[in-house]
Amino acid sequence: MPQSAPPPPRLHPLPPLARGWAPLAPGAALGLLWAAGAWLHFSRLPLRRTDLWGHLAYGRWIASHGIPPVEPLLPEVQAGPYVDSAWLSQWIGFRLYETGGLATLPPLHAGLVVLTGGLLAWTGFRLTRSWWAGTAAALFWFGTTWFQLQVIRPQLGGSLCAALSLAWLCRRNPSRTGSAALVSLAGIFVLWANLHGSFVMGWLWLLVATGSAWWSLWRTSPVGNSFPTCQRPQTERRARHLLWGLVVAQAAVWINPYGGQLPAAVLDIAGNANLRDLSEWQPLRLSTTQGRVFLGSLTLLAVTGLGRALGEWRRGHSASRWFRSTPVWLVLCGLLLAGATLRSARFIVWWGPLGGLWLATLLPRRTGPSWSAGWWRPRLVWWLPAALAWGMAVGRCPLGTWWRTGQTVPLERMVDPQTPLALGEFLHAQTPAGRLLCPIEWGDYLQWRMPQSEQHPILFGSHVHLLPTSLWRDYLTVVGRKDDWPAVLERLQIETVVLDHAGRSKLMAELDRQPGWGRIYTDELGAVWRRVRVSPTR
Repeated sequence: MPQSAPPPPRLHPLPPLARGWAPLAPGAALGLLWAAGAWLHFSRLPLRRTDLWGHLAYGRWIASHGIPPVEPLLPEVQAGPYVDSAWLSQWIGFRLYETGGLATLPPLHAGLVVLTGGLLAWTGFRLTRSWWAGTAAALFWFGTTWFQLQVIRPQLGGSLCAALSLAWLCRRNPSRTGSAALVSLAGIFVLWANLHGSFVMGWLWLLVATGSAWWSLWRTSPVGNSFPTCQRPQTERRARHLLWGLVVAQAAVWINPYGGQLPAAVLDIAGNANLRDLSEWQPLRLSTTQGRVFLGSLTLLAVTGLGRALGEWRRGHSASRWFRSTPVWLVLCGLLLAGATLRSARFIVWWGPLGGLWLATLLPRRTGPSWSAGWWRPRLVWWLPAALAWGMAVGRCPLGTWWRTGQTVPLERMVDPQTPLALGEFLHAQTPAGRLLCPIEWGDYLQWRMPQSEQHPILFGSHVHLLPTSLWRDYLTVVGRKDDWPAVLERLQIETVVLDHAGRSKLMAELDRQPGWGRIYTDELGAVWRRVRVSPTR
């Protein structure tokens, strides 16, 4: 019997150039559109008067003198060793300033925002195999942390490392990876420990993921379940791998200038009593805009989860399969961070990436169209707006303006309108002797603008956790106009007082009436007083 000829090989309906583009569009193209918009916004972000300038001042000191053994800028700090958990971020920021001026900082911030969002989108894609879900995860993070992203601070470096650690936890077939994955995890935590003190969040996520894996292993063992599943070998490899990852992550953070003092110092900051008086460390109030954003994110997760459950129920799936695509450790970490955010608004920064990935796993998987010739051509249209948007974003940023015109953006247009530029110039020229008291919102900028020395120290800045509790209470007494505030100025030996008009007009009027104080400068933002010493007459 003659043998029939084999069927001709089935040819791929797409041209070779389009095969790599097919799985990306249109969800990834939408993500690139978001990234271009984020780059355009954050690359033109004004330099706020808080945080940034203080970190630049610390970076300037580190670049000139090395790692500080004691606090270099504040004259009075709490007892104990000094640990600068963001020294590398500060040094990098100042070196960039030396290279290209202040115009380099907003593009750096924008690049970190886009890179962090891209990593979260990629992680969501690896969890769900859907670019739509990955883009939703990035948008969720972007929306919940919008207010924190408006300030250029080392915390964004911690967010980038957090996204890297989540990508490590959510990688495909983690049980088959070996020492290379552990080395990469060690690198993430070494970088994280030197950029920002938030590496304890990564410890928490690894701890919960490891505990979840070992609990799953116990459930599939003969002790926990009389009918062990066939997935036990894979579960056992993953549990062991995560345990080693936890050990590596804890050991890696010791690679820093302070060694084992760093983790203890970071945990002490979280429990510092001075921070309780700052709004971002207080319990989240749902009546505020940020509180409503957080409540909306919880509502979105609840509605999406309910829709997922109804969809699975209509398909006749058992309840145990409804949320099978959502890792247990992700749910547990999300619940922990949601509760922590209610107790302290600062934790919304770490709720955002977890909530975004949680949302991605709840979204229905979108099935693509059939493999028919020419189906990819309309989808390439998605990439044209993304490419045009990126071209416009890069061209409109300060660096793009400098490249096109050769002119730098004036300082007045780059900073927050509430930044005391003229007042800082006056103090820089006067260099008043003696201690200076100013609002903590202006302390960082004045530390950057004024030459620092023991003869004219600035008592207060945004790093209030470094101050002795008694000194911090004295500051609150003065700015709060309590009964004995003039005595506090005398006891602290304050020679110069700087106040802003926003919210402190009554204190300014009372200081004008105080004997022994004279106003020596005023503008539309604030004023400066100096103590007047009257010589006794003979």
